[in-house]
Amino acid sequence: MWLSDIRFWIRSARSDAQLQRLLREHDNAQSLDLLYEERKDPWGLDSPHFRYQQIKYATMLSLLPSRRYKRALDLGCGLGNLTRRLRNHADQILGIDVSQVAIAQATREATEQSNLQFQQGDALNLSRDLDNGFDLVVIADTLYYLSPLSDEVLQTVRERVVQLLVPGGILLLVNHFTLNFDPGSRWSPKIHQVFRSAPALTTIHESRRPFYLASVFEKSL
Repeated sequence: MWLSDIRFWIRSARSDAQLQRLLREHDNAQSLDLLYEERKDPWGLDSPHFRYQQIKYATMLSLLPSRRYKRALDLGCGLGNLTRRLRNHADQILGIDVSQVAIAQATREATEQSNLQFQQGDALNLSRDLDNGFDLVVIADTLYYLSPLSDEVLQTVRERVVQLLVPGGILLLVNHFTLNFDPGSRWSPKIHQVFRSAPALTTIHESRRPFYLASVFEKSL
């Protein structure tokens, strides 16, 4: 953690607060579209000034079992900052986000990368054409932005993610966590517990890093 990264936390907190205000008048997709239109990169995830986030991405991906993946999904990809880094791990990568504005920007950034694709989609209503289609699914700092959020919603997403994975497929789940100081952190332990309790998923790695939780699961054969 560097002193300059204090600006990262301030920026993130302001974006989260603005999103909560937007959600009072709009649904989740509309709220995120408005946020991306106004702030472009709301959480500063690709800014070279914030070293913490770049190191976090590298550490997260180092937790993956060491193998080449055929097809990866970044669910809740936003502007595709993490999705683009998956090119070093998978042959084909799909990024899905509920915000059409974010997807449009991510697609523009990936015009010369043929193995990278982005599409708009809702984690609660994904196409059945995606079932059994991925040997790697990454969900990073996403699920606590579902609105409204409940235990039942998390269980629904969990079962849908299990359906997306091929037998033996890997799920990397990462969530921001700062000792319950913010709404996302209060949900993060619950999110990991819900996925940990899935009968079809085996936990192969868990760790609490500075300011985030990381879990790696494997789908039963």
